[in-house]
Parts: sequence; structure tokens; C-alpha cells
Amino acid sequence: MNTVKLPVVSIIKEASLLPFRHFPMLLRAGLPLLIVAGAAGILSPYMPQEKNTALFMITALSVALIILTSLIAAIIGCHRIFLLDNNDVMNTRFFPLSGQEPYYIGWAILIALCCALVNMPLSIVLASIMGTFATAAKDSANTIPLMFIIFAVTQLPLYYLASRWSLALPAAAVGLRGKGLSWAWQLSAGNGWRLLLLTGFLPLLINLSHTLLPSYDSVAYTLLQFALWLLLGAIQVGLLSLSFSYLYKHREAQALRLK
Repeated sequence: MNTVKLPVVSIIKEASLLPFRHFPMLLRAGLPLLIVAGAAGILSPYMPQEKNTALFMITALSVALIILTSLIAAIIGCHRIFLLDNNDVMNTRFFPLSGQEPYYIGWAILIALCCALVNMPLSIVLASIMGTFATAAKDSANTIPLMFIIFAVTQLPLYYLASRWSLALPAAAVGLRGKGLSWAWQLSAGNGWRLLLLTGFLPLLINLSHTLLPSYDSVAYTLLQFALWLLLGAIQVGLLSLSFSYLYKHREAQALRLK
């Protein structure tokens, strides 16, 4: 089949507008996460404070699992809002859970495991190179830019693989079955570097820019940071959703023409 090229600039522009176009439905999808995060913040002073105790570990693990589950449900909700018709979205139960979470989590774990296997030899090479530079350098400050470049280059294969495999995630979010990693790889053929830019480098830059914000001991500023984090997160999900939608619709149109 002929491959179509992702319109990178158009997808970036469209993803930037998605949170504003779908704000009411996104608020509905993220409501469980907002409730859980708010409750965790309010109740944190009353939770066990003594670390390295069984009660503290159980409480921390339980809260983390609840927040993670709510976050995954919100991400799946974003995918569905960006990819499905409004009627289908309104019929989706965001709370309690919609039923797509096990498939989404399963593919996310599999992608992470595959990337971890690839990362093992890369980490060995990276550690060896870093150790050589650290030992040979007389002024370690001068080697920092070069070491950063080496680190980025060695991590490039991971981002490339994850970007192409990540198309299985929106497929799982909208209920498509049998769309695994090999299917995602075939769907992304000819668009690996474009996907790397859209779903790898751009989200990484967005996250880095968010971490550079100054910190203030203010409830209002904390809420503003959280709102900004939600906005940037929705844009990142939008980049993946729009990339998947463009390639999937083109593949389906090609299949119909060949019949």
C-alpha cells in the first residue's frame, strides 16, 4: 500500500486547539482525576507521615494506584473525545471506569517492556562511554554538552520505537481489538520520524518547559500549575490521537479502494 505523510504542522495546530474546542467534555472526562487529586491534597496532612512503616507504604501505594487509574481513565477519555463522534463520547461512562482501561494498560505495559529490553544494551554502551569521558576529562564541566548529546543519541532508538508502537494506545482507547504492536508498526510505515517529532520530541519539550517554571508557596499558583499541566497533557494526547486518526483513516480508505 502507498503510505501517506503526516501533515506535521497541521496536526500541531489542530492539537493546540483541541482543549478549547472540547473543554466541556474534557472537563467531564477529567472530573474523576480532579476529584481524586483534590482529595489527596486535602487529606495528605491526615495520612500516615512516618516513612518506612507498613501503614505509610500501604497508604502511599493505594493513593498512587487510585491517582494512576484516574489518570489513565482521563487519558482514555481524551482519546475518545478527540476520535469519536459526540454521541459516542456522551454515552461513555468515565466514572465508573469505561472498560477500556485493561486493554490500554496492557499495551502500555508491553510497550514499556519492549523499550526496556532495547534499553539494556544501550544503557551498557552509554555507561561505558560516560565512564570513559568522566575518567579522561580534566575539566568535567566541558564534557557536559557532549555527554548530553551522547545520551540523547543513545535514547533516540527508544523514542523512535515507542512513537511508532504508541499508535496501539488510541486504538485500544476507542475499542479497536486486535490492533497490536506489529499493526501499529505497519500503520506508521513511512512516518517514523514524523511520529517521533509529534509524539516524542514535542511532548518531551513540553514537559521540560513545564518543569522550568518557578516554584512558589501559594495555593493559587499551585492550582494554576495543575491547570497548565492538564492543558499541556490534553495537547499531548491530541498529538497522538490526530496522528493515529490521520493514518488509520487513510489505511481504511485504501482498503476500501482495493476491494
